[in-house]
Amino acid sequence: MMLPDLRAIELELMQFGFRRVTYVGLYCSRDGYWRAAIEASEEEPPRALPCPKCECSVRAEFLARGFSRKALPIFEQVVRATVLDDMSADEPRRAPIFRKPRKIEWRRGALRQFGR
Repeated sequence: MMLPDLRAIELELMQFGFRRVTYVGLYCSRDGYWRAAIEASEEEPPRALPCPKCECSVRAEFLARGFSRKALPIFEQVVRATVLDDMSADEPRRAPIFRKPRKIEWRRGALRQFGR
């Protein structure tokens, strides 16, 4: 069985209305994490893009290349869930467990095996 050529797959997707897309990750100190899908080009993806919410310039980190039928650009805010978000207000909250740090005893010459 022979695998199809990637260029042939790309051309077939283009016939069905797909466009080449570059996916990037954005982090704004005010508005948090975002994922963006922008029109792909032959050049490197941009190193900075405006934040979709406050319009300040933020660093863009390349994530992937792919295809999409949706109108571009697409911005999606990434929400990071915490443990407290999963708990309902009715459940009692447990106090965090704090453990005493263990005392580490150093022997003379213990780091000799690591070349120190």
